[in-house]
Amino acid sequence: MMRANADQYRLREAALGTWPDNPAVEADLDQRLLFLARRVGRAHDEDPRPADAIFDALQVELQNNPAAYDRSPLYAQDGVLLMGRACAVSDECRFGWGDARDAS
Repeated sequence: MMRANADQYRLREAALGTWPDNPAVEADLDQRLLFLARRVGRAHDEDPRPADAIFDALQVELQNNPAAYDRSPLYAQDGVLLMGRACAVSDECRFGWGDARDAS
């Protein structure tokens, strides 16, 4: 649901012409989310339920400090929308949720 909301927000902003034309802006956000997700993932390597712990930690960080990641702001510095974008980055297999097979 979070990813769908983030995608809907992005499409609405693009339709309104307010989404940046420069793909580097979105790439910067994705890279920041990726660095955060990998760091949080490493911190929960030994957790018996790593996906839950990673999700919770990501959500707390994005809610408490959205401006550090959404600098432009593409997603209105909204923690829920940023979490949806982080899920999209995960869906691209760029980070995992604690699975031992994750090579990120």
